[in-house]
Amino acid sequence: MYVWGGLYPPMIISVVAGQIDHEIRNDSIVRNASRLILHEDFVLQTYFNDIALIELNEELPIDHKRVSTIPLNANSLSSGKCTVSGWGVIVDGSTQVSKTLMVASVDIVEFTQCQKMYSSYEGVLRVLDGMMCAGHVNGETDSCAGDSGGPMVCDGLLTGIVCAGGNCGSSRFPGVYVDVSQYMSWVQEKVFGPSTTEIKGFGHQLPLPVLNIAQHYQQLRRMVLIQHIGHIFQALPPKEFHT
Repeated sequence: MYVWGGLYPPMIISVVAGQIDHEIRNDSIVRNASRLILHEDFVLQTYFNDIALIELNEELPIDHKRVSTIPLNANSLSSGKCTVSGWGVIVDGSTQVSKTLMVASVDIVEFTQCQKMYSSYEGVLRVLDGMMCAGHVNGETDSCAGDSGGPMVCDGLLTGIVCAGGNCGSSRFPGVYVDVSQYMSWVQEKVFGPSTTEIKGFGHQLPLPVLNIAQHYQQLRRMVLIQHIGHIFQALPPKEFHT
């Protein structure tokens, strides 16, 4: 995971699951990272291929109450309402992050339209392949600094990962997200390995070696999908916070 231009070794990264407050409690579910899987073609300057996986040292207790899995969206969206969540700042320009998980409703912005919007952006950020945009027509709701790596959920499917954006809450420059659907093959290869056999699972078809299905399903319980530039402290909120 790249943070502030450096690479964090796995042994200092922890994942906290099943809570909405940004602190470790006595009953917190904490797992350490055993391996980081970074996208080979990640470009820090442009956020191109800004996606990574964390392999945990121990499985998470998936009870579908406090901690639950979420299907990945295999379809790229050009419209629709989604929910983004995170512990980022709630006022643009502030450095004070939220102590409680915040949730916001955003609208998908069509890809080519968002590209045109960012063509006039004064910074270096541009909307590239593998990205998608979401915001509000009046700029009322948006992801912001500190939300990076957080989930954007559409119809119960993990569709985007908070990546970048112009000014928070700007109607001119919506939030920019990693489009999860564009990285399905990459995720499958890193988690399951190459295969030509397909079975249904997790909201779409995944290529899995038939003889090792049980092994691979166990392995999924130890994988967390993130972006390269994100929090060390990550948490999976209770199921009701996934819309």
